[in-house]
Amino acid sequence: MSDAPRISPTTLEDARSRLGSTAAALPNSPAAGTLVLQVEEAGRPRAVGVLDPHGTCTEPADPRVLLLAVTDGGTAPTPAAEAALLAAVLEAARAAGHRRLSTGCDPMNLARLRTLEAAGFRSTGRQPYFQLGPAHVEYVSGYADATGAVMDLAVDLTP
Repeated sequence: MSDAPRISPTTLEDARSRLGSTAAALPNSPAAGTLVLQVEEAGRPRAVGVLDPHGTCTEPADPRVLLLAVTDGGTAPTPAAEAALLAAVLEAARAAGHRRLSTGCDPMNLARLRTLEAAGFRSTGRQPYFQLGPAHVEYVSGYADATGAVMDLAVDLTP
């Protein structure tokens, strides 16, 4: 058995069943062009990557990337597994003709930020925010705790 992460397609329904409480971040109804991949390590799913053509509430013109850890009794994905999953999602986005992707990340999650930055994602310059509804955000200001907030990042896929 190989220790290398293995990437395979999956469905939103399967991802939803594995993700537990983090499944709330998944799209409710998949749009045409939605891609769902999972990464396995040691034969167990560790994370799900989604390419959602709908974008985010703050970056609606750009398809968004979601990276969500599986919570069904497994351990967190290794950085190598997350990087492999992200690379597969980015390659699929390029093949689909997308020019730019966006994603959100908790600014306090340094490991995830490093993975995203290594893949070419950069901050959009918008300050971190809490999403209060589908189209409503509250920006973090002053000395407010940013844990659980969202920081927008984007990557340019053009050659």
